[in-house]
Amino acid sequence: MPPNLVQAALEGVREASQAGPAGGYPLEDIDVTVLSIETREGAAPEVGTKIAASNAFRAACRDAGPSLLEPIMAVEVVVPEEFLGPVIGDLNQRRGRIDDVSVRGVNKSIHAKVPLQRMFGYSTDLRSLSQGRANYTMQFAEYDTAQAG
Repeated sequence: MPPNLVQAALEGVREASQAGPAGGYPLEDIDVTVLSIETREGAAPEVGTKIAASNAFRAACRDAGPSLLEPIMAVEVVVPEEFLGPVIGDLNQRRGRIDDVSVRGVNKSIHAKVPLQRMFGYSTDLRSLSQGRANYTMQFAEYDTAQAG
């Protein structure tokens, strides 16, 4: 294949991957193989190749059934035992998955995985639930398939 057409095809794929199949979310960690390129006489081969590659990439993405991923945070909440129930309930409402509840001195330590999107405003809510006596830390844990809502 002529290098200028290969470059045009890859540019078309690169541009299409920035919008992604869901529109607005770029694709990550993908491999693309260009198997062949056909041209027609009288047509602008670079422009046509770029457009065709972009359209072929979008069609392949639709057929592949891609998933939207969201960041999941590892959260540790240290809370007095008297506030344990409401704090666990709040984490559950945030689609949190409680991994462990243990003793830390006179307090309880809750380890959970919670979608980052659901953690906005958590410090204010946690202070309200625990009369300001609980604290938390969070760090990135993994990506998981995003859920609607």
